[in-house]
This record gives sequence, structure tokens and C-alpha cells, in this order.
Amino acid sequence: MESTAPGAPPNTLAPLGDLDGDGVAELLLKWAIPEVRVGPEAAPAPDSQPLWGVYLLSWDGTHWKASHLVTGVEEFTPILINLGKPLGRGLAVVIQEGDSHAAYPAIFQFKDHVATLLWDAQADDSRYEALLQGQVSFEDHAEAPAEMIVTGRADPGFLQVDPRGHRGFQARAVYHWDGKAFVPAKTQYFNDQDYTVYRFIAALHLHDYRSAYALVVPASLLKADSPTLDAFRQFIQDNWPEFLQDEVFQAPEAPEGSPDEHVFVLRKPDKRYVYHPSFSNDGKFLLTGLTRTLEAAPE
Repeated sequence: MESTAPGAPPNTLAPLGDLDGDGVAELLLKWAIPEVRVGPEAAPAPDSQPLWGVYLLSWDGTHWKASHLVTGVEEFTPILINLGKPLGRGLAVVIQEGDSHAAYPAIFQFKDHVATLLWDAQADDSRYEALLQGQVSFEDHAEAPAEMIVTGRADPGFLQVDPRGHRGFQARAVYHWDGKAFVPAKTQYFNDQDYTVYRFIAALHLHDYRSAYALVVPASLLKADSPTLDAFRQFIQDNWPEFLQDEVFQAPEAPEGSPDEHVFVLRKPDKRYVYHPSFSNDGKFLLTGLTRTLEAAPE
């Protein structure tokens, strides 16, 4: 099955698998949404991607039944999963969103040749947290419902990163199916330089000097032979009070291998502070140094 409009992307119809065990495979219909153009001169952007409507087709012995799954998506992946008793096999449709390539799954039940939405990661009551450049996979179990595993880069919030870049830190989240929704069970963050910076600023935002102190090499950072927690507290208050305030920092992209590969920035209306951290090379990525330069804000 193909689109007939000139230049339109082809519609596709592909077997998905026999969801209900009746011997006839269900089909997935990927239907290109016609592009609306205003005026004869309007033309699509050269790098624009088509939007798709996605439907599940099932043969009930007499005719094909169509179930609407999602509409207006650029990229998606269908995955058959086990939802456990009494639901049985289900269908996950994982949608990739925009420049961040965050992944948002939707879970469907299949019964009486009809697919019904059970849970949507983008719903208001969802506890799902998307990861940048995320990937979603499922681990099936013989009797229990499948586990959902989400991997990608964490979005640190007050340490802003480019969704399309490489700054930030990797995370792996496991979700369990509770019969109605996938709920978070465990999240693991993988240590790197940006994760140290994030935890350091987060601790100081909360005035948790002890946790921040655990992330540094005190003698090196304070340039003292006998550093103490009290000396560290005074040093922060005297030199970096902005870390104690509700500030939002940015982690700009830099060429890999650059001396400023892990620089971060605090922007003000008429100036900006640029922070140049250095880290231990023992795999713990502790802060060994941190300098700050002041630059005029670009006009």
C-alpha cells in the first residue's frame, strides 16, 4: 500500500505478529499524514520529516478491524511485550520526540481484535521521566509482566545541557508494571565529570556542605595543607555564594578533548561567569580545582 500523492512518503503495511493466537497475524499500518500547504509557493522544508498515523489491523474472520494507535509522530518503534495475567500479550509503541530524541512509550491491550490504550507515558498522571537521546527496551519474564528499561542522558535541570549534544550524564531507569501503569523502581546514574558538577551544585543549593565536601579533593581545591569542612564552608560563602542561591547554570558543548570540555556557565544580564573545573583521574572524578572567569555578556 503506497501513497498516491506526488512526492508523498509511502504508506506501509507490515505483519506485527499473531497477538491473539488465532493463526492470523495482526498488521501495522503506517499512514503518512498529508502535508498542509498554504498558497502555491509553499514548499516543505528540505530536512522536514513526514508525520505518521499508526493503526493496528486485525482479521476477525469476516473483515479487518482497525485500531488507532498514535497520530502525528515522526519516529516510533512497535514492541510486543508480556503484561502478565490477566492481560497477556500487549503492544508497546515507543515514540521518539523532537531534537532531544526522548522516548515516550504507550502501552496497548489487545482483546477481541481491538487495541485499547492502557497507559501513556505522556499522560498528566504518568510518573515516567524521559531521558535525552533515550532508548526504551523491555525484558520479558515467563509469568511476571515485562520490565521496562530506559537508558539515555539525564536532564539535570539547573545544569542545562544541549538536548542534541553529549554533555550531561548517563542514566538507566527500570520501571515495573503494576497492572495499570509502568512505575519507577530503580534509577542508576553513571559517574562522570558532569555528574560530579551536578551533585556539587545540588548539594550547595541545599546548603549541604558535607555532601559537597565529599565530592572534592579538599587540599587541592582549597590549596591548604590541613583542610577542614568548616574551612570549606567559609571558602564557598566567601568566594562562590552563587552556588548557594537558586541559580541555573549552563553546560555548553565544546570540542572533545578541549581543555574546557567540562566548562559550565552562569549568565547574568550584563555579564557571565565561566567556571573551569578540573577532576581527579582515579575514576571518581572528584573536583581538584575550580576557577571562575568573568566575561562581558555578548551584545
